[in-house]
Amino acid sequence: MNSQSPQEAFYAILSKCLDKDNAVRKAAEEQITSISLTNYEDILINCSAFLMNDNFQNDIRQLCAVIIKNSVAGEDNIKRWLTIPDDKKNVIKSNVLACLGSEKKEIRRGAATAVAALAKIELQRGTWSTLIPTLYSASQHQNINYKLSSIITAGYICQEVERFSNEDREQVFKMIFTFLPYGTLSDNELIKQNLNALSKFLIFLEPNMKDKAFREELFKHLFNYIVHIQSEEIDIIALQCVNAVAKMYYDYIAEEMPLISQFISNIMRSPNEKIATQGYMFWISLSDEELNRVSSNKKIYSYCQQQFKMIWEDVKLNLEKRNPEFERNNEDNFTRYLATSYLLDNFSKLLDVSFINEIFNFITV
Repeated sequence: MNSQSPQEAFYAILSKCLDKDNAVRKAAEEQITSISLTNYEDILINCSAFLMNDNFQNDIRQLCAVIIKNSVAGEDNIKRWLTIPDDKKNVIKSNVLACLGSEKKEIRRGAATAVAALAKIELQRGTWSTLIPTLYSASQHQNINYKLSSIITAGYICQEVERFSNEDREQVFKMIFTFLPYGTLSDNELIKQNLNALSKFLIFLEPNMKDKAFREELFKHLFNYIVHIQSEEIDIIALQCVNAVAKMYYDYIAEEMPLISQFISNIMRSPNEKIATQGYMFWISLSDEELNRVSSNKKIYSYCQQQFKMIWEDVKLNLEKRNPEFERNNEDNFTRYLATSYLLDNFSKLLDVSFINEIFNFITV
């Protein structure tokens, strides 16, 4: 006689999902799929409880986070989620949210992805009004794990949702921008995750980007990290934010372009290959945007043409220092040399003939 409880039996199946034997693993995964078709809400409740249980193995708990995330993805699963009684949905949401305070990084991250997947459904319908205020409150906690979890989760949520309520948008904005000024955070992991969250939140910034003072502050904060933090990873994320802002909010940045262009010029001359390449990516991204605007008859500010002299000096300097051996050894990587070819191709379609002639004359010498 089998004395296992349903929870124990489910845990045993989860364990087999992690088995090294492919046949055992595949059979267990098929069992999970079969159970989810007949006991959808139970599998989510069990997974959320297991995820929260510190006595269980980490890999089992991480698997539970993945199952929750996957079980609410797609239109069919969303419809199934919406049929679960509110009291049971609240148990699942509460269990998953509680895991953001775990001492274990991998559990916090797994829980963050599960929370974001649930938020994609619930926030759009106004049925999780406590989520963003809870994350904001956690971001102000002295415990660094709470800060990290809340910021990481906010970033995942920004990536998942199509819109926020005004109140939720303001709280996410406040959460990220509280920590954005250089010097507010001393922990590089927090800085990195806050910049990651910002990169996902940029799409929601249009009301703020209309304000010149805000734009100046935003670029100042990003530039400060690049100048003062000695971290390649942080520098690259900050530069990616600069690049995304310039492309996304092309219509608003005319007044800031001279300052941005000078800063990017310095980046393009960086001895660090990955950082310099981001400088080239700025102009590739902006020239892509201008080419798209030309083809769709949208207003163009000709930023690339206005700043051509400065850009061209940096490009020439790069071409004069070309290292064929380096290029051969990095032919699978997107280097500043490869970026130069993309940029010049865009410029050949975008700039006046006089500028194109200048490029041609240099290359053919």
